[in-house]
Amino acid sequence: MIFILFFFVFFTVGMLSMLLGFYLFMIMKVMIISYIFMICKGIEFNLIFFIDWMSMFFIFIVCFISSMIFMFSKEYMANDVMKNYFIMLLVMFVISMMLVIMGMDMIMILLGWDGLGLVSYLLVIFYSNEKSNNAGMITIMSNRIGDIALLLSIIFFFHYGSFMFSNNTNWIMNILIMLIMIASLTKSAQIPFSAWLPAAMLAPTPVSALVHSSTLVTAGVYMMIRFNNFFFNNGLSKFLLIISLVTLLLSGVGAMLEIDLKKIIALSTLSQLALMMVILSFGKMNIAFFHLLTHALFKAMLFMCAGALIHYNFCIQDIRLMSSLFKFPLINYFLILSSFSLIGFPFLSGFYSKDLIMEFIYAYCNNMIILILMILCIISSFFYSVRLLYYLWWSSGKWNVIGISSFISLMEISIMMLGVMVLFFGCGFSWLIVGMEKIIIVSYKIKFLNCLLIMISGWMFILWILSDFIIFMQVINFFGKMWFLPFFSTNFTFIIMKNFYSYNLCDYNFLENFGSKGFMNFMMFISKILNIFHNINVLFGGGCLIFLFLTF
Repeated sequence: MIFILFFFVFFTVGMLSMLLGFYLFMIMKVMIISYIFMICKGIEFNLIFFIDWMSMFFIFIVCFISSMIFMFSKEYMANDVMKNYFIMLLVMFVISMMLVIMGMDMIMILLGWDGLGLVSYLLVIFYSNEKSNNAGMITIMSNRIGDIALLLSIIFFFHYGSFMFSNNTNWIMNILIMLIMIASLTKSAQIPFSAWLPAAMLAPTPVSALVHSSTLVTAGVYMMIRFNNFFFNNGLSKFLLIISLVTLLLSGVGAMLEIDLKKIIALSTLSQLALMMVILSFGKMNIAFFHLLTHALFKAMLFMCAGALIHYNFCIQDIRLMSSLFKFPLINYFLILSSFSLIGFPFLSGFYSKDLIMEFIYAYCNNMIILILMILCIISSFFYSVRLLYYLWWSSGKWNVIGISSFISLMEISIMMLGVMVLFFGCGFSWLIVGMEKIIIVSYKIKFLNCLLIMISGWMFILWILSDFIIFMQVINFFGKMWFLPFFSTNFTFIIMKNFYSYNLCDYNFLENFGSKGFMNFMMFISKILNIFHNINVLFGGGCLIFLFLTF
């Protein structure tokens, strides 16, 4: 009963926040509520709530996802003896997040920031086993660095007698921005603080859907959005760009090689956070905020679909061992929907924000390295999303699943409500964001470049599936050993003295595999693919003839 109560409470708060956000957006004004709760030696300790359209829309997303999580948890945590403790932790987490969102001074931000760190640690160690305790220690130690940065800023401002940003000089603001940037990077798991996010996946799946997709990890991005003008003016944008690009590459490659279902989604979250940081480094905070909102919706739905699959598969998270998705048609549909939104499939929520980001990069970025890395980001997001669906569709299915009722469960209802938002939120909210940005004019060739990259990624994935991996393993071996440079560098003298050993090695390995034998294997592989397409054409032609015969 308490799950349903908090569902209605947070759903109502979210709807009211959305209405207030639209009102403040139309009149373009802000509300500031200040309360002095203590005066010590001439220093005022205020609780200042900063309310504008951006904070209200973010609170709407947080409360809406929280309400869906409470509905989802009613069934997911039904047999857990500590479910009341779990509920209280979630409520404390949402309240801490609201303090961070509406905070205007360092005291209030620190209250919410420390609340997020402490409650997230308690949620990660919820199951109280060795792995959970180790993951919780990694999480809290990484986030403590950011907390220390905020504490240092408060001590610094205590010396100068004000916690308000507007009351301090420029050189004080430079130190503050450096500390806030460190705190934001730790909370958003950017390099070198990326290890804690995959480790935190040992928490219950509802926690991952709320904490590690739409609230905790986005708190750092939201702080960067609020202080983006200071970052841009202080010359820290280039440093932020380098950090985010390296994180983008690391997370994309890691997600393509991971086999744990929740860790794949966690690494995809890390990739999208890095994408937000990239666009923030260019000073486009509205576009980054738009992607933050759309990402929170489809990533929460993706985590909830994964949680339902894990629940029905006796807590198995290895994508190679889980039962086929075709046994869960409704979850299958919404998992495809969330994955395609992550890819940026046209007219889903993720498309409107990612397409806007890529158009800006294509139009205003002249650095070829950045362009190449962004293209690799699109290809990697397609690759690990389709790889996940491939394993879940054509998995071995050796495990029986928990009996599923013919009626729609509460878990599926909450996923469906998020699915409606994923379908329509991006289209509706894009008009607000696009109206606030300059018109980005690109050619039609550039406009269709993202779709072309998705098609190329699809063909690469098909070739990877159909191949027997011989040619690909040779290429991987070649590049993995740095073009065989370590061998020739360390054993050059030994090679000369051992009767042309290098010639034999090159003849029987490199030249054979990449020469005539490799060419023969490649031609056999091409013939297999052509044979497959030939069979498809024969079946299609035969079907057309039968259809025409039956018609006429």
